[in-house]
Amino acid sequence: MFDLTTRNESDNSASPVILKPLARVPCRPHIVAKQKPQQSYRKQRTKKARTDNFRAAVLFAYAMDWPVNVSITVTWSALIEAGEHNEGNCLGKSASERDTYLRREIARLARREGLPFVAIWGRDVGTVMGSHMHLGLFWPHHRLQPLLRLIERITGSSPEYAKPAYEDQHVARSVCGGWQVDMNRRGKAGALDWSDYVSQQDDKHHRAPALPGKAYGVSEAIGKKARDAARAHLEARIAWMPLSARESAVNPIYGP
Repeated sequence: MFDLTTRNESDNSASPVILKPLARVPCRPHIVAKQKPQQSYRKQRTKKARTDNFRAAVLFAYAMDWPVNVSITVTWSALIEAGEHNEGNCLGKSASERDTYLRREIARLARREGLPFVAIWGRDVGTVMGSHMHLGLFWPHHRLQPLLRLIERITGSSPEYAKPAYEDQHVARSVCGGWQVDMNRRGKAGALDWSDYVSQQDDKHHRAPALPGKAYGVSEAIGKKARDAARAHLEARIAWMPLSARESAVNPIYGP
């Protein structure tokens, strides 16, 4: 007879088999990644419209031979806390007034230089950078000095360095790090990537900061009205292009 409690069939006095219990594996809690709350359909639609508008403005600028080749980052928080506060600065204005004043003064300088004011901008308040603005411009590289002097005057901070545009991507930066001027060396692709980054600033936040005034925009020279007004001219110009060149020039207004 086979006894389930013994090691063999015949010896019932043998000690029973004692199974070693399995060691308990500690149960680790599930680590759930911290996710941003889902944006509402309205916000998603607004962001997509803004991104499409920025990209169309960039393509239109290149079609008009106004490449977006200069980017400016101004960190107002750094300028207020660590800047030199030189005479003529606008740091006493509110956040939205500072941004508006900077764009207006650059537009005025562009008119004096005989240039169209081609600009794309976005404002933000970051956890590290604080209040800051990104601004993309068309500005001939050999005429940067008047622009740098204007930025120095408005921000009240002197440049730590200023390099010729053909030497480095980073053209100039203030001593306190409150403003920096860079050159776009990747052409149209670089300008499109930059415009996407600026137009999607909301993605960096769990909750977008409240920004008084207009937080994003493009200048009138490359805005929707200007693009619509130039549509017939650009389409006629494309029609006269050789077939080999038409594909890269198709829809400079509507996007790639």
